[in-house]
Amino acid sequence: MPKATYLLLLLLAASAPAQRINRPRPSNPPRVAIAIDAAAPTPATADQPLPPMASMHNAYGIHSGTLIRVRITQQFSSATAHNGDIIPATLAAPIGALSAGTPVTLTVVAVAAAGSIHSWGELSLQVVSINGQHVLTDVVTLQGQEGKKDLADSAPAKGTDATTPRDPIALPAA
Repeated sequence: MPKATYLLLLLLAASAPAQRINRPRPSNPPRVAIAIDAAAPTPATADQPLPPMASMHNAYGIHSGTLIRVRITQQFSSATAHNGDIIPATLAAPIGALSAGTPVTLTVVAVAAAGSIHSWGELSLQVVSINGQHVLTDVVTLQGQEGKKDLADSAPAKGTDATTPRDPIALPAA
């Protein structure tokens, strides 16, 4: 369709009066009944505090915020890791009835190789199980070293990737 014809049709459509569609209205609109349960909890007001939030329960009853210290048993690097990778580890310190050396499974939540986002590599990890039982922690991010800068205001060179730490890492239970 030529451009002039298209513009003419567009102008005619825009200038045409709007048509109103008359639909019959029902003579008896449906009624909505609302039941109020007097025993139901009422929403919090400025005078009342909010009810406590449900906490994440895990297989061993580890309280939220408790530090779980783990020693990673396999070499890994942000250069080769992928989201969802499983990393084996062991408890570095006892927690409750769980002794040091108990198997722990971590998962890679996010990864960035050195030079891809920052000059240093980053690897975000989370505990997903201890001794095969479901346990979650908050996510902890390991970082490599920033690359060298030639001048104070220059962009750094590519740094190092995040790798297996020598010391145990502490992840707070969720």
